[in-house]
Amino acid sequence: MTVRATPLAQCITDERCTIVAADDAYLELLRRPRGEIVGRSALDFTAAADRTLNHMLLAKLNREDRGYAMTKRYVRGDGTLQWVSSHISPVSDGVGPRRILATFTVASEPEVIRDVAHIRRCAFDVTRVLTSVKQRFGDELIGAPALEALLHLHLAELEGRSLTPRCIAALIGQSERTTLRWIGVLEQRRLVEVERVGLLDLAAPLRISLLAQQTMEDVVAPFGTAPRQRSVAAAASARSRPSRCPTILAGYPRGRTPCASGSWIVVSDRPESSGTQSRI
Repeated sequence: MTVRATPLAQCITDERCTIVAADDAYLELLRRPRGEIVGRSALDFTAAADRTLNHMLLAKLNREDRGYAMTKRYVRGDGTLQWVSSHISPVSDGVGPRRILATFTVASEPEVIRDVAHIRRCAFDVTRVLTSVKQRFGDELIGAPALEALLHLHLAELEGRSLTPRCIAALIGQSERTTLRWIGVLEQRRLVEVERVGLLDLAAPLRISLLAQQTMEDVVAPFGTAPRQRSVAAAASARSRPSRCPTILAGYPRGRTPCASGSWIVVSDRPESSGTQSRI
């Protein structure tokens, strides 16, 4: 038997993420009184840059009835940010409405992988060269919609942004109908992941898959000259598809666009793992 030294904080929410109960440790974690917490959405206390990813994971939990683990930041009552590791699980007595049980521990700020800026610069250079070639020779002669979409999704992943098919269409200079068709093909090949219910639409958030991200890193890395560390490969276990719930790490995005939503992602593939976490 082992005894956990780190104190746990817990709260219970409904399916809309409204807090219905919280223990004293959770109040201490947020440094807020109970009356300020109960009845409000837990996302209200989540750092703005981490909310988009958090909301997507909650939507997936409600669809698939499967929990997840996430490392994110809470905004405390005094305005300071506190990193927390959380485990989120749906619970039910089989009779009443389903609830969501959230357990938290205080976490330290994640370590940043040193060559992220280099990898991002390489991807940006490739995208810029391709765009310049298209401008000089014409879109009707030079163009690779699938490749261009993957390049922009690769950059978005490195910068902590999510894109939609509508964003991709504007970035690669293709019609929305053509872009949707290519996104559908990329999804079938498991090169992109789309958050959607039903048919693919122009507003569906999407991101590059681990397989495609690793491949794009191999493709764009030779365009740079700085020493290279395989950050995506190092995070492969974090974004592998585990049989249990994934662990997600959210953080500040490097940049924003009208189509962007913040979310740094990476991690260990098991919520109970104490392995090193990295940011990509």
